[in-house]
Amino acid sequence: MRYVRSMSLVIVVGVAAYFGGNFLGEYLLAREEISFKAKRAAVAEAATVEHIHLGVGDTLPAIPLQTLDGREVRLDSLVQGAFYLASVHPSCGTCVDEMAEIAYRQDRRKKLGSFVFITAANPREMEDVRDSLGLENPFLYDHRGRLLYQFGLDIFPLFLLIDEHRCIRELVLGSLLSSEIEAAITASEIAGR
Repeated sequence: MRYVRSMSLVIVVGVAAYFGGNFLGEYLLAREEISFKAKRAAVAEAATVEHIHLGVGDTLPAIPLQTLDGREVRLDSLVQGAFYLASVHPSCGTCVDEMAEIAYRQDRRKKLGSFVFITAANPREMEDVRDSLGLENPFLYDHRGRLLYQFGLDIFPLFLLIDEHRCIRELVLGSLLSSEIEAAITASEIAGR
């Protein structure tokens, strides 16, 4: 009798585990498929809306940006003529060194160069770096990297030479040469900045 009861219990537990496992497995597969479809749709939307892979010769898109204190701004309102758009990150040693070099050369010449700095990092951290270096150039916050994402690059520093027609003339990965920094400062003197 005991044997029959324990066998019945084993059979009931086995059947419950079988059907419960099947149900759970199907549920998890369906959930995974829904998650996959949502991710694929998000990637497709990003590819059609924002991900363009810009390069030299392309026109810089008019994406709204923010100052580090959160005010909406457009590049057109900040800079006239050619300028370097510098993508930097506060935790990037090369970026900080490059900003320090630009600050030093601008201070020595007593003139701001044609540099606009942009970051997708925490604006407060960027403010701290800017203030410690004494840079007075415009600093912008690229929320979620919307502008820089279009270049398909995730490298710091990244310098884009933008002409007066907002066309990308040069893309520099890494540091600028001292002569390029000096040329940007001289160009701003000629433009009357």
